Amino acid sequence: MSKQTDIQGTEASSTTGTNQVFRPYERLVDIKVLGKTFQVPEKNTILRCFQYISPETIPYGRFCWNQDCQYCRVVGKLVDDDQPHELLSANFWSAPAWKSLNSAPN
Repeated sequence: MSKQTDIQGTEASSTTGTNQVFRPYERLVDIKVLGKTFQVPEKNTILRCFQYISPETIPYGRFCWNQDCQYCRVVGKLVDDDQPHELLSANFWSAPAWKSLNSAPN
């Protein structure tokens, strides 16, 4: 596989498609991160959604992508939740029900 193909494989695809990085999705959903709303692919982990938002920085972070390192810890609140709770962004899936995501304290 050429370098050109690898770079294209990490870019976001259309809402009806997929690629090597993101799981197949049919639409984008809104999530709120640090008070700002972003559209991200449904059926992907929150960490992959962060990569969709910032493809030049997130892939090169200290994340292990399999929950072992715990560097992907965020505080999240679903629409129906009374209180936010800590979660691992490499383990939770994107959904339109996410009201807010913030970095975890530490």
